[in-house]
Amino acid sequence: MFNRGETFKNNFERKFQICLEAVKNNGLSLKSVPNKFKTYEICLEAVKNNGLSLEYVSYNYKTLELCTEAIKNNGLALKYIIDILNNKIHQ
Repeated sequence: MFNRGETFKNNFERKFQICLEAVKNNGLSLKSVPNKFKTYEICLEAVKNNGLSLEYVSYNYKTLELCTEAIKNNGLALKYIIDILNNKIHQ
């Protein structure tokens, strides 16, 4: 029998895996990943591939770990972290 819920789950997982592979191959492709697939895991893989993809990471996901990985990959990613530090200082 056809199970819509299971099909939806499998379809969602397949699309998630496509997004994950895309950012592993080109971190800047994070810009095109739909928000419903922009998990911490996908964002982390994106910045490991290209630190400048930090620009497309949600504020809530910009943890110390993720920001460190971005800077390790590309020191220019620091420009996307300075805004976070300024916001946290002025809160």
